[in-house]
Amino acid sequence: MFLDLTSNADHNVYSYLVGGISPRPIAWISTLSEKGIANIAPYSFFTVASCNPPVLSVTQVNPRDHTNKDTLTNLLATKECVVNIVSHNLVKQMNQSCA
Repeated sequence: MFLDLTSNADHNVYSYLVGGISPRPIAWISTLSEKGIANIAPYSFFTVASCNPPVLSVTQVNPRDHTNKDTLTNLLATKECVVNIVSHNLVKQMNQSCA
C-alpha cells in the first residue's frame, strides 16, 4: 500500500504515522547510492518525529568499527529513502535480513 500523506487532513496523517509504528515494528529502509546501487536494510529504531509536516525519524546504531552503514551514506548523499513497513506475510524474510 502507498499513502500520499500530503493529501490527507492533519488528523489522518497522525493516525497513519502512529499506526504504522505501533507496536514497534522493524522497517526496511531502502536507499540508492549516488551511482544508483540499491540498498535495503532492517531498522528497528524509527519513530514519528512530526505530523505536520509528516516526518519519520530513523536512528543508525553504528557498527563496532564506527563507520556509517550504507543506508546513512546513501541518505547523506541523495537525501532520499523509503521506509517500508513489513507486513505479517514477510516476517520470516525480515528476521532473516536482520541476521
